[in-house]
Amino acid sequence: MRNHIFKVEAKRGIYFVGFYISILVLAAAGIIGAGDLKDTIGQIDYIGSYVWCTESWYRGMNSEIFTFLLPMACTLPVSASYLEDLQNGMLMYIIPRTSRKRYSWSKIVNCGIYGGVTVMCALLLILLLSAIRYPVNNMQLMQLKSFGISYHLVLLENLLILCMNGVLYALAGGLAGAITANRYMAYAAPFIFYYVVSTLTEAYLKNYWMFNPKEWMRSQQAGGLEMMIILVVLIIVTGTGYYFAIERRWENE
Repeated sequence: MRNHIFKVEAKRGIYFVGFYISILVLAAAGIIGAGDLKDTIGQIDYIGSYVWCTESWYRGMNSEIFTFLLPMACTLPVSASYLEDLQNGMLMYIIPRTSRKRYSWSKIVNCGIYGGVTVMCALLLILLLSAIRYPVNNMQLMQLKSFGISYHLVLLENLLILCMNGVLYALAGGLAGAITANRYMAYAAPFIFYYVVSTLTEAYLKNYWMFNPKEWMRSQQAGGLEMMIILVVLIIVTGTGYYFAIERRWENE
């Protein structure tokens, strides 16, 4: 157990129904957010060479409803798992078989991983459903190949930024839960943070885009690399805070 606590925690998330619910919720949000391209584009001549599949995917991942639900959905898999161990008495059986430090880091690492994997699985499911809804014909396939590497890099960049947001909000949920000792805050706090801070920033701090959670997901004023650096810093700060919150609770329990 001492050497396999990370694997144990990883398997725990796979067997939790919340992991699959969050994927389905985000995928449904992405499909709804993408809408019907025929209604949007209309009967235009160039539509035959328009790559509907990837366009639907791109619109879905950047839709308002998808980014709105992401902060809450990515917390469902394992953000509250530490509190579950604490409140149901499992810690007294786990800690003798590993160290406190290894246990704490296993919670943090797996929490972040599942947050990112949840978003990635949802995005891949949206892509699959978009491909089924809008099959790629030969003309569209040729058009897709002609776009060049820059087009595909934009899609990859958006995917990575959204997955990093999943990591961030999953850790934020774990941090909120560890501080408040309330599992419902582990699910709700990231969503509340996203909604309140983004609303206040858009109302009073429009020039300070780096404080706007919406900008972290759909960057309008910064480049992709710049936004990834900001997200890495936020993830490190949140993960470290989660670790110290767990350590502090060790001392008080």
